[in-house]
Amino acid sequence: MSKQLRNSLVLLIFVFPYMFFYQGCNKEWDKHYRSVDTTTVKEKILEEMEAIPDISQFTDAVKQVGDLGDLLEQNRLYTVFAPNNEAFDQIDPAILSDDTLFKRLIKYHFISGKYNLKDFIAADLTTFNDKYLNFSFEDETNDLLIDDSAKIADPDYLSQNGMIQIIDKPLLPKNNVHESLRYSEYSRRIGESIRRYTEFIFDKEASNPVGTLQDGRTIYDSVFIQSNPLLYQGFEVINETFYGRDFQFINIENEKELFTVVIPENFAEAADQANQRSFLNSTLLDKDLAGPILSSLIYPGLYTREEIIEDIQARYADPRADSADLEFYAGELLSTQFDEEVELSNGIIYKVNAFDYDLSWLITPQGGKPSNMGEESYQNDLISKSLQSEEINDVAVEQRNIKATFFRAKPYVAPGESLKINFQPEGSPVPDGYLPDYGYAYGERSSGFVYGWVDGDVFDTRDRGGSDPVLATLNHMKEDGVNAHEWQIEVPNGDYVVSITAGDESNSDQVNNFLVEDVYVKDEQADNNFDWFDDIPVTVKDGTLTISPHENGNNQKLIAVEIVYPDVGQDEVDSLAYKNSYGEWIEFALEGEFYPVDYQLMIRGKNKESGTYKIEANDQEIADYNFALSPSGDLDTQFDEIGTVRFLEKKSSTNVRFTFLETHPGENKDEQYLWIREIKLVPILE
Repeated sequence: MSKQLRNSLVLLIFVFPYMFFYQGCNKEWDKHYRSVDTTTVKEKILEEMEAIPDISQFTDAVKQVGDLGDLLEQNRLYTVFAPNNEAFDQIDPAILSDDTLFKRLIKYHFISGKYNLKDFIAADLTTFNDKYLNFSFEDETNDLLIDDSAKIADPDYLSQNGMIQIIDKPLLPKNNVHESLRYSEYSRRIGESIRRYTEFIFDKEASNPVGTLQDGRTIYDSVFIQSNPLLYQGFEVINETFYGRDFQFINIENEKELFTVVIPENFAEAADQANQRSFLNSTLLDKDLAGPILSSLIYPGLYTREEIIEDIQARYADPRADSADLEFYAGELLSTQFDEEVELSNGIIYKVNAFDYDLSWLITPQGGKPSNMGEESYQNDLISKSLQSEEINDVAVEQRNIKATFFRAKPYVAPGESLKINFQPEGSPVPDGYLPDYGYAYGERSSGFVYGWVDGDVFDTRDRGGSDPVLATLNHMKEDGVNAHEWQIEVPNGDYVVSITAGDESNSDQVNNFLVEDVYVKDEQADNNFDWFDDIPVTVKDGTLTISPHENGNNQKLIAVEIVYPDVGQDEVDSLAYKNSYGEWIEFALEGEFYPVDYQLMIRGKNKESGTYKIEANDQEIADYNFALSPSGDLDTQFDEIGTVRFLEKKSSTNVRFTFLETHPGENKDEQYLWIREIKLVPILE
């Protein structure tokens, strides 16, 4: 921060206290906090409000804020500034229909203490939602003004535990920084990102040891605390790296602190455009795109636009540029395109009506741009490498690349049943009864089946738009005699019956000759649109069924494949079942990258007999669970959500264990069968 900014901060610290006059500064105000006034027989404050017809709308609104009614029944003193019905009609319906904004508005009209009209002096008083009401006097008339606008139209309605002041305008609370970012349309996506920086941190000092594992590690009755660098409520000063900057934790909800914030209005548009960059191989989350802005452009204290520009220019000057001709990442832009200033209850926001969102804020370049590379090429190359390097900020990489890790049993097709694959562009409707092949390289698909193109992605698909969704689509196996591609699917060894549909609804220039394993399939009529090759007998010996374009063919176009499965000597129950007795356990190993966040354990499974299993994951007891009584109760519907698994450090593997505990009374069995089709650990990042 520049010397000028530091001096400005000192000035603000000395000047700012004179802006407020707090209750504790005047002993005369202490009398407003004594207990209930027992000299009157009046009703409590809410009952007295109900007796005043002119504030009926506000009174009804107060009753809708559940905890407020209970609070007003206590033996304490309060003052309510109740808008009359004409004033209440001025409130924006959008506020009244939003539960959060509605409650905030109503609580802003209450303060602690009982005040007559003559008691008020120029000061700031704390409302029920910890915001400040400003009281001042009009210069010419000396009338009391509340928040520079509302006046007391009908004063001093006494109640047993407070005073009712009827006002001529509603009191509209200003947003604090966090509220402004959350509720303003231009910054909503930035505001929604803030809660995603919250982490749960293991508090060892507050946790009690309850046992010891076999390897000597202590088991704790664990206490976790929430930590967020922008909503910090602790007392200890914390400085940590936050998106590449040394950042002191702050609380932008704190009404007693002041902040200056610079926010681009085009963040949503810029974020969407950033994710359309062709060199990105992973979606950039809003939290990662907003992070550099929030870490760099929130200033503790109040600052002028000129001071902010000077600081930005000093921090973002390109070190490779000549000092006489500085280039700025943000400085020149902000100096000319400030849009407006938004006053807040705890600071100010400078809105910028355009912002050239620089993705390099997410990374720390090593060495700088080569002299022979243009700036755009340099940035593109830098970002494309960042996802598999350590140049990008660790937090951004870890949060963006966390994925579900799972165990999945191989899919099962009963003897005599068929599996159908349709070759089509991604986005075209998938025909009923078919699985899609979009042209991706050989690998596991979301269905659990493993299939695809042997030598990489083959995105030479077509959708001719015909009425038959199967015949309307295709993919080229060999176009114009070149670029021949093989297609494979993983299947158990055995004898299969395969049928192929080939051709093109719009053209007849193909000669569809194929090899299915080692069986030659010939196109006997080469000038037609479609060819159907039915009931081709093939034997699989290597665990994969392969279809290739034969060298005697040309421009082969694959439309669909149907594979009839044989009896491979194992039914679905045998392929998925695990048998165990009382106290025995079955364990599954899950490999992958596990990060220090919470995961939801999700399982598709069932019991043959009613029984209860103790389920453990990552050496934690998650639940005692009976699949027979679960919401799904079988293998083929939804997952059962078992519970939360916590990781305190990054790991490359973990375990999920099922221990057979008991069956229900009258159903005791010596052995139990457990079927597990799929286990998932899904990160909880919200």
